[in-house]
Amino acid sequence: LPFNLYTVYLDINNTVGGIRSDQVIFETLGAAPQNLSPPTSTNSTSTTLTVTWFPPSLPNGDIETYLLYGESNGILTNPVIITSTSNLVGTLSSLRPNTAYNVFVTAANQYGDVTSDAVTLTTMESVPEDQPAPTTTELQSRSVALTWMSPSTPNGQLTQYNIIQNGVEVSTVDSSILETVISSLTPFTQYTFTVEACTAIGCFRSDELVVITLEDAPEDLSPP
Repeated sequence: LPFNLYTVYLDINNTVGGIRSDQVIFETLGAAPQNLSPPTSTNSTSTTLTVTWFPPSLPNGDIETYLLYGESNGILTNPVIITSTSNLVGTLSSLRPNTAYNVFVTAANQYGDVTSDAVTLTTMESVPEDQPAPTTTELQSRSVALTWMSPSTPNGQLTQYNIIQNGVEVSTVDSSILETVISSLTPFTQYTFTVEACTAIGCFRSDELVVITLEDAPEDLSPP
């Protein structure tokens, strides 16, 4: 095996007896490491994955560096360089929420390196991003029909949408519904509407839509 000490001697025997030579001790040359197991997860957040791993079972030399990688959709993260050979823990950071990453480790000595198989780990959910503002599909004097698009970056499983009127939540709909009608409005009055997209972690509010309801016939005219 590479990078191992061996003791060699020679036994010579005949019919009368035998003799053993002096011992010679030598060390084989090193080689690239072998048999590096995949890392295992110890902690995760919406933007980080922390893993640990064991040294290669055949180091074939002194391990000098470990490189920790994550890969998602063909894109590699910047490697995390670990020079400690006793505390084999590393954290991938600046990751996308609710995203699967193939995480693997490379161990290197002066003769070469070995790469482990990858383990698939997923970051935790987070608050959605980039929720578009609602738009109107029908505007009346006392009601407005609103529709909206899903956020471009949900960062998890959407649970609901909250409709905000003049800063106050007035309606909640399931995440599969992208429209609603707000009624009981006052004619010829300005309103602002926003939509909040929510995951189990929290909600993100869109920009405002400003509308003015249509005019209507006068009301409550006092008798002369």
